[in-house]
Amino acid sequence: MSFLMFFILSGKEQEPILKEFISEEKNRWKDVTANIKNVLSSLEGGVENWKLYNSGIEALTHFINEGESVMSRTNEEKEQHFSEIPEYQEKLKQVNESGNFLMGVCREPLAEEIKETLASLNREFENVTESFEEFKKVEIIGKGRQEYAEGVARISEWLKNAEELMMQPVPCIHSNLKDHLQDLSVSTSVLKLNENVC
Repeated sequence: MSFLMFFILSGKEQEPILKEFISEEKNRWKDVTANIKNVLSSLEGGVENWKLYNSGIEALTHFINEGESVMSRTNEEKEQHFSEIPEYQEKLKQVNESGNFLMGVCREPLAEEIKETLASLNREFENVTESFEEFKKVEIIGKGRQEYAEGVARISEWLKNAEELMMQPVPCIHSNLKDHLQDLSVSTSVLKLNENVC
């Protein structure tokens, strides 16, 4: 005989016990349903974080490896590759966040492996971006020195030319100067006359 049949056959005195049993079962089902929803949400979050983690690791590893290779190429190639540093810094931040989430929900040894991967990735990313920053500093200093040297060379050339010009005698014939001053005087008089007429 089932538990329910026992209560039905026992009569009205068992009714409060039966109602309490039904209420407790309903509450248990509510708890089980809530737990299932939490587990489902947690699983979906875990899957999403695995996707972010794996795709981010792949993209960052490619960026780091290519960055190490490009440091031996032309300046233009270096500038082009490292122009995307902010985008990859954001990707690294996402990978760290998803990795930290996964470390919290995964068991050992997987959690330790994620931790080591993140530490290595952060270290390598920092090394490759710092090497580019050093290159930029050296490049700026080199350009500054080159511009300074070119400026000094131009000033030296100008001073040399000026000194040569100063050493040359200026031909000055008194009669030519007198004629020139007379022409200037006439021009000034004509100009004043025209102004008065207007």
